Order: sequence, then structure tokens, then C-alpha cells
Amino acid sequence: MVYRRRSELTPEELEAARARGRAQKRRWYDEHYRPGSTVRKRARAAAIAARRAEKAAAKEVARKALAARVAANAAARLERTPLLQRAWRAANPDYMREYGRAWRQLNAEKERARKRRRKQAKRVGIRDRLFKLQRGRCAYCRKKLVVGEVHLDHVVPLALGGVDKFSNLQLACAPCNQAKHAKAPEAFAREKGMLV
Repeated sequence: MVYRRRSELTPEELEAARARGRAQKRRWYDEHYRPGSTVRKRARAAAIAARRAEKAAAKEVARKALAARVAANAAARLERTPLLQRAWRAANPDYMREYGRAWRQLNAEKERARKRRRKQAKRVGIRDRLFKLQRGRCAYCRKKLVVGEVHLDHVVPLALGGVDKFSNLQLACAPCNQAKHAKAPEAFAREKGMLV
């Protein structure tokens, strides 16, 4: 095909060239932009997938950065908070005393339960040791102790100035412990006929 300048073309040839150009543009448009064209659909789907992948990658980077920041802040706070709290409590002992007293009054049941739990946690091991020492028998009547019905008895009752220590504890069956109540050990032993 020989190319000629526009000025060299006749008006008919020029119009035919323009018509060919328009037809070529229309074909290209139909292939790429007309609704339902496969080229357009593929290009659009590829663009959407690329945008989604970019967004997902950006979100993942942002999430990791946020998680790292949160972890760093939490570690710093954990490290810093106890020191600050300790310092503040040391600087305000009167307030802490009053606060503790007020909390215990408002939460009397919780406080009792906390003390009970603490005492029972200590006594779990004590019961086992006493059970072995007493060979599974009541300290007073010498009957075999049933595991669920064992009472932890103070030799010298707390009401009479006894202490809550291992040396002042023994295991007793429920009837003996309830009969003893807050009696002195010698008086209860005489009552049971163990002492003359």
C-alpha cells in the first residue's frame, strides 16, 4: 500500500479513508467498551481483582502494624502500671486504708468468701496430713472418719484463745466436734470419760 499525503488525495478517496477510520474505531470500541463484550469483561474483572488484592495487602500491613503497636503499648503499660500504682499507694497510705475499709464494708460477703477460700486452700493439705497422722480416726471417739463428714477441730478453741495453726488442729467426726463446741479440751475429755 502506498501512502500519500492528504493533499494528494481526491475528495472521494479522502472520504473513503475517513469512512475506513470510523469503521475501525467502531470495531475497536465494540470489542472493548460495549456492554457484554468479553474483552471488556476480562479487563474489568482483572482490574477489580487487582484493586481487591491491593486493598487486602494494605489492610494486612495496617493490621500487622496496629497489632505490633498494641502489643508494644500493652507491654509498656504492664511494665509501667505496677510501678506507678505502687508509688501512688506509698504516697497516699491514708487514702488506701480508708478505701480498703470502705470496700470491705460494701463487699462484706466477698471478703468473707475470700478469707474462707484462703483458709480452705491452706487447710486442704493440713486435712490430708492430719488424716494420715490420725490414721483416719476421730481424735475423741476413735471411730473411722468418713471423707465427706470430717470436721477440722481446734484443740484449744479460738474462743478460748487458741491459735489457727497446725499444732492446734485435729480431725474429729461431726458429732464429737459439735458436742465439743467451744469447750476446753480437758473439760470435754472429762465429759467423754477420757480423763478421770
